[in-house]
Amino acid sequence: MFNEHNDLINFAKFLYKIQIKKRKKNIKLIYTYKIRVAFILVGKPKVVKYYGTRPYLSYLRSIVRNDLDYICILSKGKLNTLIAKYLAKQALHEKLVTEFSVFTGKIIDDDETIKDIGVFVLRPYKVSYPCLT
Repeated sequence: MFNEHNDLINFAKFLYKIQIKKRKKNIKLIYTYKIRVAFILVGKPKVVKYYGTRPYLSYLRSIVRNDLDYICILSKGKLNTLIAKYLAKQALHEKLVTEFSVFTGKIIDDDETIKDIGVFVLRPYKVSYPCLT
């Protein structure tokens, strides 16, 4: 039976796992219970330094085909937030998504410095196939 409260708690727990994960630890970044959400974490300066935005765009293009309800691009730091914004705009330009919403702000990091953060929520196109009768 559908229980909105438990679904919300499960989703919050999933988000918490992402928030506390260690830098080198890999976890599954696709949530598929009741809603289908994929996350892209923009946070490794070496990736952009050596490869540009290509790995992020490649991953974004590949996950769009997964029949997702949302894609969330999460960033921390001024440069990473600019990169996340570019990725969202590029996804819109390439018609991978129909729209995106932006939530930005500042947080106090573990080392007590103030960091910019960005959350970009993208809504992928839904592909529907005509019914064959």
